[in-house]
Amino acid sequence: MPDNSPKTLPGRRSALASHLRPGVFGAQCERGPLVTLSERTGLTLVQVTARAADKRKAGPAIKKVTGVSPPPKTGETRIADDGTAVHCIGPERWLIVAETAAPDAMTAALREALGNTTAAVVDLSSGRAVVRISGPKAAAVMMAATPIDLHPDVLPAPACAHTLIAQAAGLIAVFEEAEERIFELHLQRSYAGHLWEFLTETAAQYGYSVTD
Repeated sequence: MPDNSPKTLPGRRSALASHLRPGVFGAQCERGPLVTLSERTGLTLVQVTARAADKRKAGPAIKKVTGVSPPPKTGETRIADDGTAVHCIGPERWLIVAETAAPDAMTAALREALGNTTAAVVDLSSGRAVVRISGPKAAAVMMAATPIDLHPDVLPAPACAHTLIAQAAGLIAVFEEAEERIFELHLQRSYAGHLWEFLTETAAQYGYSVTD
């Protein structure tokens, strides 16, 4: 007879498992490494796309699940008390990035909250890689990685932008912690190795550290 008992799915493997090696690399600087790179693993990434007719219902539904109202304009980001980020990545389209909710639970909760609408809820958690870059020279590395202007006057944190990152399409999310700008780069998993090689080669001139 077939075994119909519940199966435990394996945990998600790091997109950079064969690339990421903690340590300090590149040029030596009196102040220490000027760039810090890390991969954000275990994140829940869910995209919600609503038709214009469902826009009024989508906002309250997303707030009910995440604790924060979704931003109305493309490029805007709002952050809930638990750190969940809601990025507006297009008209009536949002990307929710959470650490505290499992993908299945988040997806189910959003679908329930949206109820009888045509809004689409898609779990992207297993298909994306997210790399964080910070440090005094993080902006300099990002200038080499993307053609858009990341100056705080143009892209004040928190914010997001769809653009090319090392010649691959992706999303840049900008945050600020302790007056330091931090960049999170979202790409398809298949481009993770390419992105990591680009970032490490570019950051080597400043000295960089890799953290878990």
